[in-house]
Amino acid sequence: MVVTEAFIRKVCRIGMYTPAGTRKFEASIKRQAIIDIGCRKARKTERPVIIAMTASLPIPDSWPDWKKRAARDGTILPSSKPDFDNYEKAAVDALNGVVYLDDAQIVESHTRLVYSDTPSLSITVWESDAIQAGVANRAEFYRLLGLQIEMPAA
Repeated sequence: MVVTEAFIRKVCRIGMYTPAGTRKFEASIKRQAIIDIGCRKARKTERPVIIAMTASLPIPDSWPDWKKRAARDGTILPSSKPDFDNYEKAAVDALNGVVYLDDAQIVESHTRLVYSDTPSLSITVWESDAIQAGVANRAEFYRLLGLQIEMPAA
């Protein structure tokens, strides 16, 4: 008997499941990336890439004023669910086939969670060849090769 992947899924009931909320979040990231790429007439890169993102999360209304101020100035950072890697995984999956051919091209990533009065997700992607080209800082990367996606919170 040949054991196929379909057989294993059917018999063992294993497989990947992406919750509806995550699929919707990924779709909104992908849509924004397509809009940005379309405006710049860019194409998918085949080179290794670096991805950086900042998720600015809403400050809970229930917090006292002193705690809200501390969240605004960065003294208090988000350390509850959802984890930073949930944001990172959703962004990486959404940009797959849009910005880069495959997420295996990602050679470096930086993800940051902060609180903000204006929740948003900011994603920047650089081709890592910019490093070898002698570009000194990340601002130069963006100017030369970057794609930046700004998304308001849903």
